[in-house]
Amino acid sequence: RWKSEEGQALMQLSLDERTADGRHTLSLGKRYEMPSSILLELQQLIPRILTGSWTVNDATLVKYSEGDSQVPHIDPCDATLLICLKSCEQGGATCFPILQEPRRFENKTGCGFLFFSSNAIAADKSRNTLSLHHGGKVEKGEKIVVQVMLDFEDRCEEDNRDHQKRKERATWFDVVKCL
Repeated sequence: RWKSEEGQALMQLSLDERTADGRHTLSLGKRYEMPSSILLELQQLIPRILTGSWTVNDATLVKYSEGDSQVPHIDPCDATLLICLKSCEQGGATCFPILQEPRRFENKTGCGFLFFSSNAIAADKSRNTLSLHHGGKVEKGEKIVVQVMLDFEDRCEEDNRDHQKRKERATWFDVVKCL
């Protein structure tokens, strides 16, 4: 599917270098099921960094070997917590290519970051296209990350209390406790 015209158009958003013919080589990181003991610890971490009610939509370990990357995409959740367990020696940044100033975030062992992929805080379930991102190609070494996709559960029925809650939380920054 990435060889289609639409797929190649998405791949052009990648901040990685292209081959001589302008195409990207595609070798994806390997995904592994999250061990239940680690998942339990991650679930206990969420209330320490975010207010409100959150559920884990997906949690995986992703291992990127030399030459591996991740295609540009928008996560199918409200928020993603990405924690680096092992950083590679070169390459492998998480890239956000369509921000006003495109950004590359180096993945450093023991560090993590949180980003939001929806506009759901305003009761709008549309995707936040500025969250389009990709994993840069690992040039040297190996990178291992924990990816936790979260869904916000305070999108309750429209009663006065829930409407007031929503008004108090005008943006996703209003649910973040610490970073």
